[in-house]
Amino acid sequence: MKKEILIQNSNISATVSTMGAELKSLKQVKSNTEYLWSSDPRFWARSAPILFPIVGKMRQNQYTHNGLSYSMPQHGFARDSEFNIVNQDKSSATLELESSDKTFPSYPFKFYLIINFTLEDDSLKVAYTVKNIDDKTIYFSIGSHPAFNVTKGSKVIFENIEDGPYYLDDGFVDFTAKQQQTKEIEINSNTFKNDALIFKNLKSREVRLMDSNDITQISMKFNQTPYLGIWSPVNAPFVCIEPWHGIADTKDHSGELKDKLGINALEAGKEFKTFYVISIP
Repeated sequence: MKKEILIQNSNISATVSTMGAELKSLKQVKSNTEYLWSSDPRFWARSAPILFPIVGKMRQNQYTHNGLSYSMPQHGFARDSEFNIVNQDKSSATLELESSDKTFPSYPFKFYLIINFTLEDDSLKVAYTVKNIDDKTIYFSIGSHPAFNVTKGSKVIFENIEDGPYYLDDGFVDFTAKQQQTKEIEINSNTFKNDALIFKNLKSREVRLMDSNDITQISMKFNQTPYLGIWSPVNAPFVCIEPWHGIADTKDHSGELKDKLGINALEAGKEFKTFYVISIP
């Protein structure tokens, strides 16, 4: 049964749902300012879904592995799965999703997906661990999708100049366009007219969300991440900043999972770890 977990320190609080291990609220305690999108379905009914075991869309929502075909919804099934609470204290919580008879029909691998939320000072660290508990190599992608409240004139500033943006074509990634480079994204009515903005070979380890007065609203740090998505519905009052270890299919992808662009191969008994940190100035 879905449950919400509250963690808090003297500076910030966070609420996490066991459904999808989704972050639902991030507030500054003193001002009660909410930084995370409210999941209002008029624009988008989510707030920070976890993308696993794929990121983005597959051709015909299908793939093949060892000669068999499987169906997989966009962004995978973790965001719509009930996680178990492993442990919880005042300022941290750990949730876990284990492979089961529910996941095997779409994803024939045994795994643990562990999500840890930890508050420290003015920051929230969200750490992901994928454990291969199978007797063979597993193939997966994983990504983050937190949505932050914005006002008119807000912008996203990269730590370094980045390659991109690239765009989706009917949900599929297209890296064939002429190379561009970007350091700053202004959020306006035209920014997302072609869907998400995608950056590859990411050099930045931090991005900042700033308001129209150049005041930092939040900063987001992450470890070595090959892709970053920035997205919002047109004219919505939030923006998603999305570090990804994986990417949507290209239109010419063969459909074979192990050959998918951005896929991660994890040997039996091994672990994959990644994280991001949201800081409130």
